[in-house]
Amino acid sequence: MKKLLDYLLAFCSLPALGITLTANYFLFIYLQFHDRFFQLKEIPLNEIGDFFAGIFGPIAFLWLVIGYLMQNKELKNQINEFQSNTELQKKFIEINTEHFNQI
Repeated sequence: MKKLLDYLLAFCSLPALGITLTANYFLFIYLQFHDRFFQLKEIPLNEIGDFFAGIFGPIAFLWLVIGYLMQNKELKNQINEFQSNTELQKKFIEINTEHFNQI
C-alpha cells in the first residue's frame, strides 16, 4: 500500500489526488443512480438520510485519510527542520566556544 501511495504522490499532491478520486466517485454514483433520483420524493426522510449517508460516508473517510497523511508529512518536515536547526546550533556553539577560548 505504501508503494502505491508513493507512486501516486510522484505524479500529484494529496489534495489533487483527493479531488480526482472524489470527482470520479461522484461521477460513478451519478451514473449508477441518475435515473432513480426522482424516487427520493416518494421514500421516507429517514431512508433519504440513510441513502445520503451511504453516499457521503466513503468520501468523508477518504478525506480523513488524506488529512492524516498530509499532517504526517508536515510533521516529518517539521522534524527534519528541527534536526537541521539543532545541527546549526551545535556548530554555532562550537564556533563561539573556539572564539571564546582564543580570547
